[in-house]
Amino acid sequence: MDATEETPVHCSGAYLGSWSELQDDFAKQNTDVDAFELRHNNITEHP
Repeated sequence: MDATEETPVHCSGAYLGSWSELQDDFAKQNTDVDAFELRHNNITEHP
């Protein structure tokens, strides 16, 4: 199942936020580092 902007994201039972909120937070924290990328609903690491 693909995530939508409103898809709730949980980790170990704890609510982390909606998919769109996490994407926004991830982009803000990743401005100086190109080590990770959000693509197709997955976080990938660049070698």
